[in-house]
Amino acid sequence: MQPASQAMAGHKLTRSKTPDDEYLELNDRLPDFGGLFFDESGAPNVFLLDPTKRGAAVVALAEYFGRAGAGQRAQELASRVVTHQGAYTFRALAEYRQRFMQGMPIGVTSLDVDDRLNRFVIGIETAEAEQTIRSEVARYGIPSDAVLTVVEGRSELLVTLQQQASPSKIAGYQINTIDNPLTNACTLGALAFDGVDSTSMYFVTASHCTDAMFAMTGD
Repeated sequence: MQPASQAMAGHKLTRSKTPDDEYLELNDRLPDFGGLFFDESGAPNVFLLDPTKRGAAVVALAEYFGRAGAGQRAQELASRVVTHQGAYTFRALAEYRQRFMQGMPIGVTSLDVDDRLNRFVIGIETAEAEQTIRSEVARYGIPSDAVLTVVEGRSELLVTLQQQASPSKIAGYQINTIDNPLTNACTLGALAFDGVDSTSMYFVTASHCTDAMFAMTGD
């Protein structure tokens, strides 16, 4: 088997789109877009920097719902849209989250772009962590008003992947401890064939086993 770096030479890596990717594309089509959610009646709600641009939102959402599989219902669903005053675009909030992830101070439990609040929400372990988190927010040049903190409490370790794992999940076993500032453990990877060239093999591993968390490096 040739080294993964050699096997991957000349081949372009791709990844599936995430919901955030879809929203970023929607933001490209609707520059004022700040988030989408559905209310109790099933009507779509969107944040717009200018809520009077409802017509543009209907057009963009009809296309978005069509791509998402709504079929003939796409236009009808989009026509029910309710607009709200937004303060930030989805892209801006996503960039704030990405910027904050560079440091990820101790005490953070989750990061989310909240579509119902039009804010970047940071989950923290305790209320005492608030000051540290706010200092980091300022250090990365993120507007304070764009960020909300929510006390979620400390997570409790009940079982590890050394004790329990699913046989159907190849990357479901903890295999070692590594010198990585982002994590202190890694999970078992897998060998995979190239879909174009079946003679080339790759080693697939989780991004938390690398120095590029949540990124596909191809290394």
